[in-house]
Amino acid sequence: MPNQLVLIVEDSRTLALLQKECLEDEGIKVLVAETIERAKNILKERAKEISLIILDACLNSSKPNSMILIQEARNNGFKGLIIASSGNNGYGQILLKAGANYKSDKADVPKMALLVLKNIK
Repeated sequence: MPNQLVLIVEDSRTLALLQKECLEDEGIKVLVAETIERAKNILKERAKEISLIILDACLNSSKPNSMILIQEARNNGFKGLIIASSGNNGYGQILLKAGANYKSDKADVPKMALLVLKNIK
């Protein structure tokens, strides 16, 4: 898992920090974006380096709005996997339909991310 880069797109600073610390404790490099615009900028600059995106379904919104980032990532050359992160199962399903590979409850995201990263070669 060393030398892997994860992008966490999450508007809750507390949750993003917890996820980031869990992954960094395993030697994984992590970038964090709290808004759609910040995530777009990171993807334009570093999409090809990123192994995994953890994507909050609702960014600064009460309804799912991050689906655009899935296409944005692919358009910028991202070839990795995407975990849809949501406390609402229906919102996770929306991101799966938009192209995410997995969905996870927010509390389980670090564990799922580690499992996914172990299987990326």
